[in-house]
Amino acid sequence: MFRGAQDPKERKAAANGNGQPRRKHGAQYYIISNEAYADAPQPSVTKVPRSPPKHVSRDFNILTNKFHDRHDERFEAEHAHAKDVAAVKFFKTHDYDAVRGRYFDDSKEIEFVDKRKAEQQAHGKDRVFSLPPREQFSEGRLYNILNQQVINPDKLDTVKEKSQRALNKIQKTAFEQRMRQLGEFEMNRTEELCLNRFANQRQAQMYIHGYDPISNQSYIGRNAKQIPPIRADATKNAWEVLTKSVEKSQQRAITAAPTPREGGIGANSVKTPNGHKIQVHKPNVLVVDQLATTSDSRDNTTFRPVRTGGFPTISHA
Repeated sequence: MFRGAQDPKERKAAANGNGQPRRKHGAQYYIISNEAYADAPQPSVTKVPRSPPKHVSRDFNILTNKFHDRHDERFEAEHAHAKDVAAVKFFKTHDYDAVRGRYFDDSKEIEFVDKRKAEQQAHGKDRVFSLPPREQFSEGRLYNILNQQVINPDKLDTVKEKSQRALNKIQKTAFEQRMRQLGEFEMNRTEELCLNRFANQRQAQMYIHGYDPISNQSYIGRNAKQIPPIRADATKNAWEVLTKSVEKSQQRAITAAPTPREGGIGANSVKTPNGHKIQVHKPNVLVVDQLATTSDSRDNTTFRPVRTGGFPTISHA
């Protein structure tokens, strides 16, 4: 062999571990015979000592069935606890005492007694429903024949209605005709109100062209004619209409309050020559005095008052 070479047998023995055959598994015993290898570690022979057994002690003696200490006190407490638990379980499934013949709950017993008294007052009346109709609606069962006191008002009304069927049948045609006329009148009235509804821009056609179509006077310019006020407002939503109606009602209530005058007479009251006070309503007409207030007018020219029908005037430059 050349220098530095190694015998293959020695290299194989070193790889196998000092000549021992190489195993393909990690077990410390033969997998065929289940015998341990000679070089396998041996288990330890020493064992861990067990703890000494404890004496199972009980609170009571199983022969005498008594507690070792404080028997009477502990027995009474255990008996009371068992009694409470049994009572809770019993009342969950039982509410009537069959021995005493009453409910365990006092409120439920009072409710049952009151209900029984009410049923005693009407006892036997339900048997009438098993009788034939001729007997149920007989006069003796509807009212007292001697003092004319009504016994059953519901059935008495049924008998009266049954007796009026013939007359109602005769009046059926006239009644249907009257109701038909009433329905047609309401329908025509509703349709007429819808067609004749007052538009908010209806009066705007009077001055939308810029002049009065009757007098041919212009609404714009130096000698412009005054535009009459519009009674209808523009289209508003529901909230604006509601708030405006509330404001108008409040303003009307404030203006309707009488203001005291001299002598204690109200604003709309007038004293007659006989000394009596009468209430006079103020006319719904607004009178406006048109005076020349411009700086160009030097003379005090007075115009006649203009009746605006209760609406404010609109001035245009």
